[in-house]
This record gives sequence, structure tokens and C-alpha cells, in this order.
Amino acid sequence: MLRMCLSGLLISSIVSMAAADEPQSRIQPGHNLLGETEDAHVPRDVKIGPLAFNDLDGEAVHLSDALDDGPVVFVFLSTTCPLAKRYTSRLNDLHEAYADRGVQMFALFPNSDETTQGIRAYLEQVKFPFPAVRDVGGYVASRIGATMTPQAFVVDRQSRIRYRGAIDDNRYETRVKETYLNDALD
Repeated sequence: MLRMCLSGLLISSIVSMAAADEPQSRIQPGHNLLGETEDAHVPRDVKIGPLAFNDLDGEAVHLSDALDDGPVVFVFLSTTCPLAKRYTSRLNDLHEAYADRGVQMFALFPNSDETTQGIRAYLEQVKFPFPAVRDVGGYVASRIGATMTPQAFVVDRQSRIRYRGAIDDNRYETRVKETYLNDALD
């Protein structure tokens, strides 16, 4: 099981995926984290209802439109989490390997203390070729059940969560034996 980022800037979320109910989340007083309760787990194969968010340029993104070409990958990251930062080159490689197959990736930054300017500065360094989202209030995180950074989700063309978890099995790129996100996409 994944551990939360040691920097303490990870998110936790709660989700209630009952029929048409909106998920409930709350910011913990004095913290940058969303609260988590026992119903935080969103199981695989759950269909996500309509979902829209804005990228860093303010452009509206509708999940239904993004799924037109193929699956969508949401990767929850942080500009300050040392563990999340270790995945930069692997995420760039994943995008390069799967973009031609219609897979669309989004980097989501859900921590309340991260600013749009800070995320932009971080993106200048890491050179992600895919869109980034400042997940204000952990909206997307709460809708799909993200609980930490880094954490990846694969949503299929029918808006169902097909994978939720780690990108791979080791924070050190040279020690990776299991490529969970690659395997999920294949």
C-alpha cells in the first residue's frame, strides 16, 4: 500500500458515489489536507458522473470530451512532495508511449497551499507535455477518491475507473520491477 508523502502536503479525500449524490469533503482546520472518512474509497469499475474542471490556462475540460479519443489518466502530484517529484521522467515517458494511442494525461495539483504561479514555475522545470490542473478544493480528487500524491487513475471511455494506485513499485527509477500504470494502460 502506498504511504502519504512525507512532506505532509498530500491530500486525502472522501467520496460518496451513491446514485446522483455529490461527494462530501471538508478541509481540516489548520491543514492543507482534505478530510478522509471510512467511505473515502472509490472502488474500481465505478462510473464517474459528469466531471468538468479548468486547466491552468482556464480552459474548461469535460471528462466526456476528453474520453472521445481514448482513456484518461489522472495523476495527482505535488510541487513540493519529494516522492512525487521523482516521477517526472517516468510520467513524460508514459505520455510519449501512450499519446499516439489516444490516452490523455492530466497532472492534478490538489494541495490547498499550491498556487497557480507555483505550479506554473514547477511545470517550467519538469516540462510535462500534457495539461496540468490546479484542483481547487480537491474537487476532482474527491470525485474519484484520490488520497495521496503521487497517485494515478485510469478512466476508460465509458467513464469507469479501471485503475487506481501507484505508478510503479519503487520511488527509485532504476529499481522498478512492476510498472502498474503501464500495465493498466496496456
